[in-house]
Amino acid sequence: MNRIVDLELWSLPRTAASPLDGKYVAEECRVASGLPDDIVLGLNYVPSDTYVRNLASAFEDSASLAVQFSSFCQDRGLPTEKECPKSAAHFLAFWEGQPLAWLHFPSAPEGREMAIRVHEWAEKCGYAIRAGQGAPELSKIEIQAFWQY
Repeated sequence: MNRIVDLELWSLPRTAASPLDGKYVAEECRVASGLPDDIVLGLNYVPSDTYVRNLASAFEDSASLAVQFSSFCQDRGLPTEKECPKSAAHFLAFWEGQPLAWLHFPSAPEGREMAIRVHEWAEKCGYAIRAGQGAPELSKIEIQAFWQY
């Protein structure tokens, strides 16, 4: 079995006015980067109770975030109840960025070249590559380091 380097494509925090269609963004990425379908896998965006729980955790970490949430929802005509999955999902996608696609690069040298192409495309289009949720945006050098033996 071949080893895979798993990364994620994200929207940048506080940039998207509404959640993005991860499947559409993944297709744009694949076409622009010349990659096969199994490398960039777009994610569906489905508000759920998970977002409500994540929002509650975020409120515990920052008391002022509740004010931001309320203002955000009012500006967009969303319910201001923190228990509303749609409101929680929209706010977190805006506030923290949104996961758009999983990136499954081969650990072989060609995987490194694919990752560099995706990073260049993402940077140009205003997206970020992360190692996972809560992880910071990766630089080109940090991405290349996944292939150093």
